[in-house]
Amino acid sequence: MDSGECNRAAGHSATSQCGVRFERFAPCRPRISEIPIYGAYPVAPFQDDNKRIRGQRMAHKTTEELIAEEEKKGEQVKARMAELKARQKVEERKRDNHRKIVVGAAVMAHIRIDARFRKAVQEALNKAVPDPKHRAVIPDLLDEKAYLQAMKAAAKKEAAEAKEAREAAKTEPAPPADTPAEAPQQGKGGPEGSAPA
Repeated sequence: MDSGECNRAAGHSATSQCGVRFERFAPCRPRISEIPIYGAYPVAPFQDDNKRIRGQRMAHKTTEELIAEEEKKGEQVKARMAELKARQKVEERKRDNHRKIVVGAAVMAHIRIDARFRKAVQEALNKAVPDPKHRAVIPDLLDEKAYLQAMKAAAKKEAAEAKEAREAAKTEPAPPADTPAEAPQQGKGGPEGSAPA
């Protein structure tokens, strides 16, 4: 019999004006035989650092031991926070680098289309990039002549690669005439029920 049944049997329950049932008195305590026992000691409904755990009696911890435990937890929290902050910095740096790549690609694409924009970018780069080491990386973006020469060289390179690809396509052997190029395969997108040719 649970505590609610005990209360109802004893007439301890009542109904409020809105029809909700509530207990007038605290529920009856469970009988000794209803308390689960593990080992030699009954298990208490709640435990703290100095209570019985799983039926074993714990030694009382001193205040110094409790302080040491809390300090250790605090150090672990600080280490975790430092790790999370480092991860956040790495993610921010990756996001910033990705933004720079996207903006740089857009600027490079627009430089090829718009001569006025190219001139404005060249002026901005000449003012903003004084370091010779960095200027050596972008000579075609700093001067109009260098830009035109770089575009001609890129066009020649692209034409040579296209020519090589066409020649390679001509020298590849054609598939034998008796084998169909696109024979439908069963279970590979061909019509259902058809046998391979």
